[in-house]
Amino acid sequence: MNKKKKPIGLFPITGQPPSFGTLISLSIIYKDYSKIYLCIYGKENVCTRIQSFEMINNVCKMIQNVEVVVHDADFMTLSRIPEDLPKFDVLLTSDMTMYVNHISFGIWDTMYIPRPLGYRETFLRKSYIQSLAVDTLEFTNNPVSLQEINNKKEK
Repeated sequence: MNKKKKPIGLFPITGQPPSFGTLISLSIIYKDYSKIYLCIYGKENVCTRIQSFEMINNVCKMIQNVEVVVHDADFMTLSRIPEDLPKFDVLLTSDMTMYVNHISFGIWDTMYIPRPLGYRETFLRKSYIQSLAVDTLEFTNNPVSLQEINNKKEK
């Protein structure tokens, strides 16, 4: 039997913060690739790239063929492959804009990974930001108890 060699994928994500959508996408495709580089890139709007790396790397350690890396490239507008990126065969994305951009460049194979029905990443991002605000309140000089917050709501 002639088995076809599985390709290597590069999956760029902003990871602001890393989301269940990324994990769901990985769970759908990881068996189809010999290796997937999950590449954190972009602006640090909510958390740093290092924080994103630490969060998602802890989860991805359980998936043998997934390696998390960090890069400065802007994958939304990237029209050539930076030499310092890991070698890959297919660019993977769950971002339709990125997919259309890369298809139009025609430089490498690009695969679109549809997001699960009903999935809203903005909900997760807003929840994460809100949790940071709660953490900040807990560590101020004048912490507010949950009871105090509930009492204010009732008034």
